[in-house]
This record gives sequence, structure tokens and C-alpha cells, in this order.
Amino acid sequence: MIRRCVDVGDECIVEVKEADSLELIGKRVSSIDVAFKVYNEYAFRKGFSIRCGKLRRREGSQDTHSREFCHSK
Repeated sequence: MIRRCVDVGDECIVEVKEADSLELIGKRVSSIDVAFKVYNEYAFRKGFSIRCGKLRRREGSQDTHSREFCHSK
């Protein structure tokens, strides 16, 4: 499952806690929105759904630093 997607400037790095497929491990995407789409498609194929969890912002601004994704029933 994806624990979170971290924004590192021009791209986001998907941090995976565990996955039964190598397609998600170390995946780099262009934005947190794209990370959600990729993980949502993965979840659909595996038979579960997801939701957005904690949102972390950069200190002193409203820019997103990371977003957690959670399994949803």
C-alpha cells in the first residue's frame, strides 16, 4: 500500500510500505494528483478502494509537502 507521496519539486516520489507488485515501489510521478490516480487504478485492479488521508504542508506556506492514502471499505 502507498503510505504517502512526497513532493520533491518537479516530481513526487511514491513511498510504499508494502506491495505485492513491483509496479508501485519507487515509482516517480509528476504530482500528488497523479499519484492518487495511479494508486486508485492499482487498488481497483486488486479489489479495494482508497481515500485521501493526512495532508502535510510545507512550513510557513500552503504548498503541499505530502499526502497519505488509506484503504477505504
